[in-house]
Amino acid sequence: MQCYSCSIELLKPKLNSISNIKDKLLQITQLSNINSQQKLIRTPSNTIYLLSSLQEIQSNINLRKVTLSDTKLNTLNFFNSNLNKTKFRNVSIQSCNFTCTKIKQAKWENIILTRNKL
Repeated sequence: MQCYSCSIELLKPKLNSISNIKDKLLQITQLSNINSQQKLIRTPSNTIYLLSSLQEIQSNINLRKVTLSDTKLNTLNFFNSNLNKTKFRNVSIQSCNFTCTKIKQAKWENIILTRNKL
C-alpha cells in the first residue's frame, strides 16, 4: 500500500488538473452499484481511495449499493449522502464525517476505525 500511496502523491498534480475529476471518479465508483460482482469491487475501491487522497468528496453524494473492499477512507465528508445497502469489507475509516448520512441495510465487515489524537 505504501508504494501505491507514493504513486498517488506523484499523480496528484496531474489528476487535479483534469476538469471534473471528482465527478468522473464518482461515476466510476458508482458502477459497482449496477453490478456488484466480485470483478467490479477493485475499481470502486481504488477510485474512492483516489478521491480520499485528493480530498475531493463533498456532501450529498449517492453511493447507494456501492461495494468497497480493502481500501481506506480518510478525511472524507459524507454529510447528507446515501450509503444505503453498501457493502464494505476490510475498510479503514479515519476522520470521516457521516452526519445526516443514510446508512440502512448496509453490510460492513472488518471495519477499522481510527480517530485523530488531539
